[in-house]
Amino acid sequence: YIPMGLKLGFGIPAIILLIGVAAALGDAGSPASDSTLGPTSGLNADGQHNHIWDTCVPTFIFFDIPLFIGGLIGALILG
Repeated sequence: YIPMGLKLGFGIPAIILLIGVAAALGDAGSPASDSTLGPTSGLNADGQHNHIWDTCVPTFIFFDIPLFIGGLIGALILG
């Protein structure tokens, strides 16, 4: 990330932000993440919970997309 970020003209704070956002997206975007398996284990008490559609898709829509957009805007501001 750092050589490519510097080559693209990003400053060190913007690169640090992008690395942090990438780490958060990698964790929350995984179906095997703690942020998706925890809610699934609680919601599946009745055996009717669909892990992908009931946990992973809402996590992607309401957490990953805003995080990506916020990281992009933050990196452009910190540039």
